[in-house]
Amino acid sequence: MFKLNELKSEAKRVIVRFPLVFVSAFAAIGCILYIMKRNGNDFDETLLMTWAFGLYLGIPLHFSAVLSAEAKGLSGNKRLATLLAFVVAHALLITNLIVVQGDLNSFKKVGVFVFYFISCHLLSSFLPFLVGMKREYFWNFNQWMFSRFVLSSVFGFVISSGLGLAFGAIQLLFGETDETFISQIIFLVTSSFHVFFFFAGTPTELNKGNWIVEPPKTFRILVQYILVPLIVLYLSILYIYLAKILFTFDLPKGNVSIWILVFCTLGILTILLAEPFRNMESNWVGKLAKIFYWLMLPLLVMLWIAICTRVLAYGLTESRALVLYLAIWLTFISLYNGFYKKKSLLAFPISLFIIAFLYQWGVPLSAHSISFKSQSSRTEEIMSRDKIDQEELRSQLYYMYYYQSEHTDWFESNQLPVKVRGGLGSYDLVSDLIDSDRFRNKLIQSSSADEKAVESGIKYVNVNLNEIFVQGFNELHFLTFGSKAKISDFTITYKNNGKEIIREFKNEFYSFCKALDRQAANQPAFTYDWFEDGKQFRLVIYEYNYPFAPSSSEGSSVGEGVLLVK
Repeated sequence: MFKLNELKSEAKRVIVRFPLVFVSAFAAIGCILYIMKRNGNDFDETLLMTWAFGLYLGIPLHFSAVLSAEAKGLSGNKRLATLLAFVVAHALLITNLIVVQGDLNSFKKVGVFVFYFISCHLLSSFLPFLVGMKREYFWNFNQWMFSRFVLSSVFGFVISSGLGLAFGAIQLLFGETDETFISQIIFLVTSSFHVFFFFAGTPTELNKGNWIVEPPKTFRILVQYILVPLIVLYLSILYIYLAKILFTFDLPKGNVSIWILVFCTLGILTILLAEPFRNMESNWVGKLAKIFYWLMLPLLVMLWIAICTRVLAYGLTESRALVLYLAIWLTFISLYNGFYKKKSLLAFPISLFIIAFLYQWGVPLSAHSISFKSQSSRTEEIMSRDKIDQEELRSQLYYMYYYQSEHTDWFESNQLPVKVRGGLGSYDLVSDLIDSDRFRNKLIQSSSADEKAVESGIKYVNVNLNEIFVQGFNELHFLTFGSKAKISDFTITYKNNGKEIIREFKNEFYSFCKALDRQAANQPAFTYDWFEDGKQFRLVIYEYNYPFAPSSSEGSSVGEGVLLVK
């Protein structure tokens, strides 16, 4: 029978071994709990969410520090110095997220979060092996981390589901309960268990190998009879497409790069998963592993053609830079495993970590730096023309204002208005510029833009904010992250003092779109009024898409708007 004293001693052992991991984890959990408590009460959670994510990054960072110190056999002051070095690195990451990245728009900030997340977890996968841990244990250690994480997640899901059912029964039998408090309890218990369970199973004697277990038979079945056949299927499809290109002499489509990246990544992952049994006799998985990287080379040539075609035509953006960097990584991995005899699995995470580092921090090679240089030059070239394609100029200026607005010197040097926080949005700034004397007489409407618009069947509408009347209403809430009013698809949600009002307006919006005059030069904002809970509400959508065909609703979507409350 499992004793409570054993549980206490085990928890104490794990906390003493990974103290900074638990400090980071529970500080992040505390931030999330506070956000859950204050949500919907005139509270902007953006800064606190940034803190929570920054604190979360300390989990893989400090985990790497402890394992590296143990693998190298450090103790005393040397161990303390190692842990403090990672504390400084963690503090710098948090500072970068809050101070340097603080003014980024939400889309770019999510991208920064993702790359920090990937980089820190990659570091924990290989750093201990660079400082003393036996490299032959690399696959087993990462297989343990992955299996333990999945097991922790499954157990956490069972616990959260069980608690949810229990609290649901209490609510059903005893009446109304505080849903926010219940959500906080479930999140606290589940996340705490996940952290404790994962780190409690961390091997203590890393270099003895007594913690290594053979992969289960079902694992081999999954790889050999499910994943590998799927990889062969994808490979066949892409090679058929490659043959079509060679036969018709057509350039590859731009979106083929995504399929090649996905296939190559899944293929590499499958080959890595097959590592323990790739040398078994009569094992066709091992035979595929030997030639897989050679089979990637023709696909990578097609990938590079697609990338160069797109970049030469439209320049580099951050998303295209991501594809470019991944193509560089895949090319390196393919050539390394194809030609180099003394291969090491460590090359995979280390090279990917370097790529992620260069993409995010490698000034002047970072994605943001090279995309700014490329797109600023392209924008200057477009603005200098005697005849300017209106849609090309609009999309180019919008890109610069939305993704590169922090480069105020460039905007000033090119006599463009600087975007000010709280001022006009990107669409309004671009619309005013398009209508200004500087460009009005130079603009032309290209036939290709007309054909593209007819083919898509969708028209974009952006109404000037000055046309929205707010008289008579007490509250105005923009439908943005952190606001009391939020929109998802065709549903508006308004939160106030813990109370939530949800309203769907899909049918009303479809009827509105059908009634629009398709020949009109300008379209009105969508307005929807209703009364609920003693309040008058007016939803105003000033940014939306509608289909050209009045009988169709496909492609209709809503973007930005405001909710007025009285």
